[in-house]
Formats: sequence, structure tokens, C-alpha cells
Amino acid sequence: MDWLDACRDAAESDNWIEVAYIAREILDRQPNHVLALAILGESFMAQHDYKKAEAALKQALAISPAHLDSLVILATLYDRQGRRAEVEQIHDMLLCINPEVARQLHNAYLAHPVPITGRLGSIPISSK
Repeated sequence: MDWLDACRDAAESDNWIEVAYIAREILDRQPNHVLALAILGESFMAQHDYKKAEAALKQALAISPAHLDSLVILATLYDRQGRRAEVEQIHDMLLCINPEVARQLHNAYLAHPVPITGRLGSIPISSK
């Protein structure tokens, strides 16, 4: 089993501490591994450590500004925090990068008024 499969298995078991551990192992060997940074950010988000999640995702995007997984996870993070303007900015970026993902993001987070109780939906993240 490779590291990405191990991350998926841990995430499916809701073991986000293990996901973070695996991602950090990759980052110890390859500090600029964009997917590992995105996964680390997602694990922090799942653990409600939004500050660390945002930092990891922004680090990934500093390396690869068009990295779809990082952009979508960051939009999800912003949505969970009620930061609609930032979600809209990511949507606008995605329109130039991948219009289909931009459409999915719009439908998940921007198509309806922001509910008082939280988020509206989620976008599946590809492993590509």
C-alpha cells in the first residue's frame, strides 16, 4: 500500500491524526510535496485546527497556485468558517483553471444563501 492509499484508509476511518502523520512523513523527505501539503491541510481542517489548515494549504498554493485539491480544500475551509468572499475568490480563480470544478464549487457553496447553521455541501476531491 502506498502512502496515499494509507491516507485514504485513515481518512475513511476518521483517523485524521494518522493522516497528518503520514503526510508529515512525506513532507520530511519532500518538503515541497504539494499533495502532501494539501492532505495535511485537510487533516488539520478535519481536526478543527483551521489556522494550521490554512497555513498548509497556502504553502501548497505558493508552490503550485493552480493545484485543484488545495484550492477546493481551501474553499471548503473558508466555507466552514463562513468566509464567503474568499470562497468566491477561489471560485473566480477556478473559472480560469477548471470551469467544471468551479461549477461544482459554486453549486456546493455559492448557489444558495448562506444558512445560519453551517455549510451546504461538499465537493469530492480527486486523487489526481
